[in-house]
Amino acid sequence: VYRTDPAHHLVYVNRAYLQMFRYGSVEELQVLPREKLYGEPRTRQRLLVRLSEEGRFSEELEFVRKDGTRFWGLISSVAIREPASGKTAFHVGTIMDVTGRREAETSIYQLNANLERRVTEGTAELTQSEARLRTLIDNAPEAIVVLDAETGRFLSCNENASRLFGLRQDELLNKHPAEVSPPTQPDGRPSLEAAKEYIARAMSGRPAVFEWTHSRADGRLIPCEVRLVRLPGEG
Repeated sequence: VYRTDPAHHLVYVNRAYLQMFRYGSVEELQVLPREKLYGEPRTRQRLLVRLSEEGRFSEELEFVRKDGTRFWGLISSVAIREPASGKTAFHVGTIMDVTGRREAETSIYQLNANLERRVTEGTAELTQSEARLRTLIDNAPEAIVVLDAETGRFLSCNENASRLFGLRQDELLNKHPAEVSPPTQPDGRPSLEAAKEYIARAMSGRPAVFEWTHSRADGRLIPCEVRLVRLPGEG
């Protein structure tokens, strides 16, 4: 977590921020050109323009630690304004290390590509590849589910999905995404109708990455980012 003044000067960071970038104090960071923290230094200016024009931003970027090593982080910031004047009082931001997730996604996408090629070739390695995919899914940091293309219902899931929805894996199977979502999404669309549209889009081969609100078994709403990809099946 970090905080900057209206002129974007760093005034506060928490301990996790210091550990993430491997600096000893906020004073050490304050004398450093902040552009040096970015894998692509020009990125910071672009983000500041977005913050000025839109009041907020959120992006995944590559960052540089004090020792020169790099990591991927999800950085988000919002401008806090004075109620009376509307002028920016300060900015609050967070950075979350997503290096592990990105590496897991890359591995899964690469494995999916290999699976499609092997299905086409009809090789005997498909079973081994499916086991490898299962291992990746079980150990991925995200909640992952496999849906039936026709009914849209869950066929399998990993433990993180079970924790996300507050249901045992056997309770989650055969449910439809709309059954673990509020009746409508924040944009007003019925969840069942919207889910069918996104599944159809993914099945057509087009990318389907979107924001979605799920609901846990205890009724708590969970804002999520969903990525749908088409998996190969028999034949």
